[in-house]
Amino acid sequence: MLADIDPQRRDQEVGSLKANYPGISAPTPQDPELTHRSQRSAVSGIVQHKIVRESQASLAIASRGAPNKQASMAARSGQALRTAVQPALGEFRAVLAGSWSAETAYPGSVTPSHWSAGNPRGQCGVSSVWLAEVLDREYSIGSTFCRGSLIFSEDVAEDLLDHCWLEITAESGEELVLDLTCDQAHGFDRQIIFDSRADLDQEHVHYIPSERVDISDLPSNPVWPRYQKLLRNIAD
Repeated sequence: MLADIDPQRRDQEVGSLKANYPGISAPTPQDPELTHRSQRSAVSGIVQHKIVRESQASLAIASRGAPNKQASMAARSGQALRTAVQPALGEFRAVLAGSWSAETAYPGSVTPSHWSAGNPRGQCGVSSVWLAEVLDREYSIGSTFCRGSLIFSEDVAEDLLDHCWLEITAESGEELVLDLTCDQAHGFDRQIIFDSRADLDQEHVHYIPSERVDISDLPSNPVWPRYQKLLRNIAD
């Protein structure tokens, strides 16, 4: 989500972030033209179902002996969660990329005349909602919808001061960050992140939430109408 931010607000937000993360340097001005990455078109419903089934098979193998799926998910370590879900994330990204449009993007982040297929700019909100629904429905994995900033404390990539992602907390207390549109950060060489917050901090990649929303509250969130448009695009 790369909504335009005026310089005064930007300086205020960066100053606030730096107060809590002293190692973070001020972000460089955002490039108005992100590099357009060609994306694969959306996979068919049959392939998507196959992806989910294969990941669920990994889940089942790791949960043998558990009394039920919900209980087994609650007991999962961060590594087990990543092992179960990671194989499907690339295809999930492909499904989303084939269904993004200027209408599903965060208002003001893109214009129809500058829209190109597969461009992740402004699509982090709807993508995170879709993924949260899939994780809950297909894997019984609870997650939290987060809005905040993606900040790089070294010259890794360009900061995103307005961004959305998911957070998952394992029973051990380990916090996991799941982001299918992190390549909105100009210069970042990853499309997908599913790592522990501690590991990301060590890599100078800082996800700093300013708002956390339970998925049960998302229908009343401003992102919901755009998410409904995304669902219609996926169904077409």
